[in-house]
Amino acid sequence: MNRFQMMALFLFFGVFTHGHGQLVLNEILASNQAVNANSFGEYGDWIELYNASVDAIDLTGYFLSDSSSNYELWSFPSGQIEPGGFLLIWATSRDTVTAEGEIHTSFRVSNQETITLSDPQGQILDQSILPVLQSDNSWGRITDGDGDWAYFLQPTPNLSNSGETGYFGFLEMPECSHAGGLYPQAFELNLTSSDPEAQILYTLDCSVPVLGAPSTYIFDPDLPINIYDRSFEPNQHSMIRSTIPWDGTAQNEQNAWFPPNGLVRKANVVRYKAIRPGYLDSELRTESYLVGNEALQSYEGIPILSLVTERDNYFSDTHGIYVPGTDAEGNPNTTFETANFTQNWEREAYLQFWEADRINGFESRVITQVHGFGSQSFNRKGLRMEFKGSEGISNLNYP
Repeated sequence: MNRFQMMALFLFFGVFTHGHGQLVLNEILASNQAVNANSFGEYGDWIELYNASVDAIDLTGYFLSDSSSNYELWSFPSGQIEPGGFLLIWATSRDTVTAEGEIHTSFRVSNQETITLSDPQGQILDQSILPVLQSDNSWGRITDGDGDWAYFLQPTPNLSNSGETGYFGFLEMPECSHAGGLYPQAFELNLTSSDPEAQILYTLDCSVPVLGAPSTYIFDPDLPINIYDRSFEPNQHSMIRSTIPWDGTAQNEQNAWFPPNGLVRKANVVRYKAIRPGYLDSELRTESYLVGNEALQSYEGIPILSLVTERDNYFSDTHGIYVPGTDAEGNPNTTFETANFTQNWEREAYLQFWEADRINGFESRVITQVHGFGSQSFNRKGLRMEFKGSEGISNLNYP
């Protein structure tokens, strides 16, 4: 082996043995919204250290950095970490040590930065490149002080990571071959994932896909999903009574429920996500399709709202918000005060809006609630919607 080969081999092992020393980076939180607050009442970023040795370590003069060009960006003014102990360092830019001994760096932590721990001589002890982290998810070692890094849905500040489920990554949301909307004729829908090891789960009954559930399918590229005009199928949801029984008076009749005259138009709803063992599921995607020339003609020039939720959220006798429901003994509710739709319950749903041009619009996860007072008993009810920023838009400002 020549000298060049020996040097290359040394550098190779030098890069990949970071983190196997006595003092290491153990867990990092880059977007703290509600995990834990510091003594200033702030939900700040933090870096957790772990002492894998049998001796206490004086941290005076050690360095932490989020810079790829300056590994000695910030030095510990003081501090000690006990053997087998954890120490939480707040990355808040305050650059202080509080009276309670809480340590704050001169920098904050952001996604995709390199966090470096160095000793007083400037020797790198440990490094970790942060991936893109969602709020309140941390990046940490599966085994304290050693081993692979993973995503944690439940961060463990100043506590062991062992026993918590770690994930190696987030799956991207699958792509579909046709966006939701109106189509003149039937077509085959294909779903694809950027991860060749991932499976795509989907449902056709508005339920959220769950592996092993009776209504959940695993997508097979050789068996695309058939999207077609479903108007000929028997009515189902439109046959569920949404008011208390009509008392026979003219005053009540205008808002009473009656079954539809004939078949109603029906949409194809496809809900899908990617899964893979050891990885976090992708976001859930929902698409709605109306198919056929009659649908195109009926809705020509008209904006469309598509609201998708699991059936029981609206139509369950025990907790559906759109129906009278039943009492604790299973008897039908026959008064306004006891009806499900007056209980102010909230249910999750997915909203899509298409302008008349079918190009512009928006979509978002929403929380829905029956709106009004007396109108809650009408056969057609008003709905209040709260937009959820974590999977959509937090405040609607449209157009």
